[in-house]
Order: sequence, then structure tokens, then C-alpha cells
Amino acid sequence: MRRNLKFDEKDLKKKIYFLILLIFFPEADIRAQAAFSQNTFFLGGSFQTLHHAYNYNTNRVSNIQVSPTFGYFLFKNFAVGIGVSAKYERYYDAASLYPQFDDLTSFEYSLSPFVRYYFPTKANFGFLAQLQGTYHHLSPKDYFTPAPTDRSISASAGIYYLLHNSVSLEVLFTDKISDRSYGDLVFNDTKRTNTVNLSIGVQCYIGNQNNRESETIEPAISRGAQTLGGTFNWTNSDSNPTNNFSARPSYGYFIFKNLAIEARAFYETTCYQTSSSNYQDKEYGAGLSISYYQKIFRRLYIVPSMGMERSHYEMTANPTFAISTRHAFEGSINLNYFISNSFALEAGVGQKIDIFDQPIISPDKLARYNDIRGFIGFKYFIKK
Repeated sequence: MRRNLKFDEKDLKKKIYFLILLIFFPEADIRAQAAFSQNTFFLGGSFQTLHHAYNYNTNRVSNIQVSPTFGYFLFKNFAVGIGVSAKYERYYDAASLYPQFDDLTSFEYSLSPFVRYYFPTKANFGFLAQLQGTYHHLSPKDYFTPAPTDRSISASAGIYYLLHNSVSLEVLFTDKISDRSYGDLVFNDTKRTNTVNLSIGVQCYIGNQNNRESETIEPAISRGAQTLGGTFNWTNSDSNPTNNFSARPSYGYFIFKNLAIEARAFYETTCYQTSSSNYQDKEYGAGLSISYYQKIFRRLYIVPSMGMERSHYEMTANPTFAISTRHAFEGSINLNYFISNSFALEAGVGQKIDIFDQPIISPDKLARYNDIRGFIGFKYFIKK
């Protein structure tokens, strides 16, 4: 007996689409389920410390800032969390003519609760939305400066890409409205600011071991492997109208096992306005460094690194203008913890010596300052 077979065209297209995804992204759905499942934690944030000293005056600036982010999935794809930030800064000038200003300190902190929802797809990427509120307070450096308090609310939308079932790369577009209050010292003056921001960041997910794919860690640090890193940020604010853009990509190549050279470029520009003038700062340049990866315990590697960079700086205002060329020499000791074969959490401390000219301010003298920095970041490795 002959049967008449009828095909649902829409259903057929869905099956073909699913088959294509299954062929090209066989682990994508498993990764999304593991990363965004109920009872999973996720971590993010940053750490930075800096000591800044000059050779042409007695100023010294030191600061330390810690900004962790914690989140928890109450339900599948729905998470709540909080960001905490604290920064301490000290400014010291032994030759100050005013004793009350020769040793100034400030402390600022913020609390940022948030909720976010993920919209996973069958591929390695998906979408997310976030709503966040922030309370920020700054203690003054001296007795003559009011202590501002910021309260803000922000909405973010973006896209994520799963590098691993425990790590995702995120691109977020954020619109923030904040009110800054100075209290009685400025007659209860409150200023409202609207800021939009485009940023790239990373989240690390911590779930049950049953939700993770078992994996033998063999870091991609053999000859011919490559590394990618860097930062990108764009911010526009209507407070003293300010626009900032910065991009710092980096690329590394392992010329031998465990030994890599890394090239980086950077470009940053800031435009802002005051009641009397318009300003623009611009700096761009490139650098080269060499690093060696030495295993010390299981997934943990120590990575000494040294390098140099050259950059050009311009500052224009109406009617002043400044320009300089900077040469920097740096060395650092880093620790890399490999979350997977291709992804490592990186922490380190390093020293940088900057030498630059000031052709307009002091044409016959080279200026120099020393930086000591600490940081936490991430690095992505591409196996040969």
C-alpha cells in the first residue's frame, strides 16, 4: 500500500539547523547547561596596586584597589550577585610649602547588587541582560574637600562566548544614570550624570564537579602555540562632557617550548570640556616582551617576563599644547593558573621605568618615573 508522505517545511528547517549546530558545536549545549545551571557560582573582578615616583619632583603616589564580583544562579539562567570595590590612595610630597597637603590619603568604596539573565543558544555564544544598582562613597584627601556620595542604576545588554564550560568572554553595553551628592558643604548640591559604556570582560563559573567536563590539563605552551589578550573600553559621560576610548590588544607566539615572545599595541584618547576650554589627551604606541613558563605545581606556573615599549603622547587644549615621547622598560613575575588547556588566570607584580621628554615644558631635560604595579587578569592560549 502506497502512503502519501507530507513534510512540514518549518520543522525540516529546524532539524537541519540543529544538525548543523550539532556538527560544528558538539559541546556547546553541554557547556551552557554546566555554566548557567542552578547552584552554580561565578566570579569576576579586578585587582590593581601602583606606586608612582618621579625624578623631577618629590611627589609620590601609591594606591591599591580591589574589585571582586560574586554571583549565584538561583535558577537555571537566572543569577543574583554583588560587586564590591575598595580603593586606598596616598599622596606624599616632602617639599610641599603647605604642611596640611604634604601627606594626603583617601579611601573610597562601592557596593553594587545586580541581577542578570542569560539567553543561551545551541552554539557557544548567547545573550545576557543585567540590572544593577550602585552606592559609592569617597572620603576626602583633606579637610577642605567635600565627600561625595554617588547612587546609580544601570542597565546592561550584551553577548557572551563560552571559551570553556567554566569561562566565558563577555561584551557588555551599559547605560548608567547616577546622582552625586556633596552634602551640606555644597548646599546639598546634587548632580545627575548619564554615562554609556562598552566593555569586554571575563566571568569564571564554579559549579558542581558533576556539571564539569573531565579534562586532563596540558597547557598550550609548546612550540608554535599562540596567546591572545588585551583590553577594550569606551565610555561617554555628560559630566564635564567626557569621552574616553582605549584599546590594548596583545599577541604572543611560543618560539620554543615554554618560551614566548609577545607583541602589544595600545591607543587611548580622552576628550573633555570645561567652562573655559576643550581638552584632548592621546597616547599610542607598541611594545615587545619575552616570557618563560615554568611549572611549579600541577596547574600552577611561574612566568618571569621582561620587555620594553615606546609611545607618543599629545595633550591639546585651547590654547595650550603638550607633546612627549616615552620609552619604558619593564620586568615582572607572574603566576598563571590554568583553568583549562587554553585558559589561565594570571596574577603578578612588576616594575616599569618610564623615560620621556618634555620639549615644551623642559626641552633640555629628560623626565623619569618609576611604577610598581600588581594586577590580576586572564590569558587565552591557542594550541598549535
